[in-house]
Amino acid sequence: MKRASKLHIGNLGKSFLLPFFAITVIWGIISHRLFGGIYLDWKILLGNFAVSAAISAVIYLLYFHNVIEYDEGRFMLRRGTKKTEGRWEDFSLVSLYHKGFGILAVRIYRGSNDESDCVEIPADDLGLDASDFRFEVTGFLKKD
Repeated sequence: MKRASKLHIGNLGKSFLLPFFAITVIWGIISHRLFGGIYLDWKILLGNFAVSAAISAVIYLLYFHNVIEYDEGRFMLRRGTKKTEGRWEDFSLVSLYHKGFGILAVRIYRGSNDESDCVEIPADDLGLDASDFRFEVTGFLKKD
């Protein structure tokens, strides 16, 4: 069974910045109430950085991390905690889909060319070459 996954720096950055800014603002409010002014020290910022890094790792894994495991018979796609499983034989059409900003995905359709009846595999986010992966998936569908 093949497995593909890639660390997406943009999504990791988003999941880091939100807790970092939130903790900094909360500390600013608390220190203003306690000390009459905003108290910032490098130790506080370092602690904020460490806590934000831990929180961001959890946020990234829960919401943004993409993993695909597949072989000739089936596939399992995870996007965060959302899991999609299927057998290649359940699908009949394959297309290469441009999502914008140069991001490509592979769509597999069950019976019709309808967007509501398809599974989108984010090839670029998984570190796969979208064109090669499309041809590989087409080969899986043709075996039936």
